[in-house]
Amino acid sequence: MLTLPPRTKTEYALSVIRQMIAEGKLRQGQRIRIKEDLGELQISVTPIREALRLLQADGVVVYRPHLGIVVGDYYPVREVRRLRAVLEPLATELAMPHLAAKIDELERLHRKFVDSAAPVSSNSSIRRLAELWSERNSAWHWAIYRAANSPLLVDFIRRLWDRFPWRSSWLEAGRAELSAHEHELIMEAVRAGDSESAAKRMRAHVLSGDDGTLREGEQTPSSSASISDAGEVGRQPRVRSRGARGKKTSQVASLGS
Repeated sequence: MLTLPPRTKTEYALSVIRQMIAEGKLRQGQRIRIKEDLGELQISVTPIREALRLLQADGVVVYRPHLGIVVGDYYPVREVRRLRAVLEPLATELAMPHLAAKIDELERLHRKFVDSAAPVSSNSSIRRLAELWSERNSAWHWAIYRAANSPLLVDFIRRLWDRFPWRSSWLEAGRAELSAHEHELIMEAVRAGDSESAAKRMRAHVLSGDDGTLREGEQTPSSSASISDAGEVGRQPRVRSRGARGKKTSQVASLGS
């Protein structure tokens, strides 16, 4: 999947730090020192600290007394995403017979997320937007999954969601806009009562943040704009909808610069 370049310094810092952790340049339990370990970013301390606060909220980094901010326990994001890609399409398929009666509420939740999925314009609003996107995305997804009427399946999905770094993942450049576009493709299938397409599109949506995982054969042939194409650089996804319109205390500020 092609992705847009970071638009803000905080997005840039977040992307680089996550990549450094993934590549083992910052190891589990290692203290993160801004000047020594993150000097290659060549930006001011403020956006780096903001990025670390977002990562701390997700447990990717943690604060340890007398030591400071360290890399947290190994976080198997790709494994979590792949398990989600099995269970969430199943929940979507099981929910489909019940969603017609809930379509107005689902449209309302969809529109709320779409309305908030605008490009980040300043560093000062990043954390607030990440929390807003996370909250509204969650409300829409869970309205679908709970309609599956399978408490055990919902419990399994909830456990996976609890292990996913939602706040920091929303700061991937273009993530909110791309998700809004993918949600709309799923809603098209829901409106049409097409269980198979809804499940396939939900799977592609879950996997779309996993570089190299979304393969050509996983896209829905009936869609004129495939989910992976929505991430193309310079392309602005168009989203429409119908129906009703409608913590942990951060210790990063004490981190030595």
